[in-house]
Amino acid sequence: IDMAVLGRAAQRLTELTGTNVPPFEQDIPVAAKSFLMDFDSRIQPLPARLEQVSCAGSQEIQDLRTIIMDLLRTDASDAPSEFGAEQSKIYASIQHAIELLDCFKDHAFLETLEQLDSFTRILSELGDNDVVRSLRSSLHPQLELVDDIRSQSDFYRADRKTDLTTALTLMSSAVPEALAQTQNAQSQDIQTAQREIQQSADWPELNIEERNQQIAAISALSKSDFKESIQGFKDAQNHTTVINTGIRRVKNEVRSLANERRELRLARERKEAEAKGVRPKRVIQLPANLSDRASLSKFIQELTQLKEDLSSYPDIEVTILRSED
Repeated sequence: IDMAVLGRAAQRLTELTGTNVPPFEQDIPVAAKSFLMDFDSRIQPLPARLEQVSCAGSQEIQDLRTIIMDLLRTDASDAPSEFGAEQSKIYASIQHAIELLDCFKDHAFLETLEQLDSFTRILSELGDNDVVRSLRSSLHPQLELVDDIRSQSDFYRADRKTDLTTALTLMSSAVPEALAQTQNAQSQDIQTAQREIQQSADWPELNIEERNQQIAAISALSKSDFKESIQGFKDAQNHTTVINTGIRRVKNEVRSLANERRELRLARERKEAEAKGVRPKRVIQLPANLSDRASLSKFIQELTQLKEDLSSYPDIEVTILRSED
């Protein structure tokens, strides 16, 4: 082997091991074997750690480990030529791996990577609604930058560390507003649900205590103690499903109770009417003025209740009177 090759191999291994490696063909494999066995155990966790934070380099480390294993199978006999080449792939790969190892010693940067991975993963998993779409749209520049940097083999460069930290700050600062919008929407949903059940044809069938219980059950669905973080935002989004499920449950309970009461009431009316030899009667008063919302809602509720009664007992005699009659 050319002395220049041996010299480069010895110099590079001296740099990597921190001990003087003689530039001789019999000494270089010994030093390389000792170093590579230890180094392989050090980089073994790297692929998984890189994947955990969605950063590039996992495949490169696996390729390096394959090269190391191939060298060690022959007691590193090819180390002089591998480390001594002018463009040594194994040397360059080891240098890159060392930089990655150093990168993961920076606990502040590692925390930034973990938070970015958690943020982007949670955001991608959220359902599709106006608030989520708005948040994703507003964060699009930061999300693109983060994805671009994490896809680079030197994502740990000083300037890129700064860019990632800044992006995380901007992304996190957008969450509180999105959380507030979600909670406002939930509050409106709860108020709407309470208004709807009170305007339904089933509502008059319930007694005061039952009405209060159902209104309270919907009010209890409200929740406000979400953290102003992407996880807190996810929890709030998930709670929207809890609210919708709870509202459906209350409406079904109201419906079930009303149907039960309606059947009992109509059965009594039918029995009384039959005893008198007449048909059950309903009188609907048509208001002279339906210009205000309250009177219109009340009239619609009366008509809807009549419709429900007729569905169960078609023989009801209906009379509609105008207010001036």
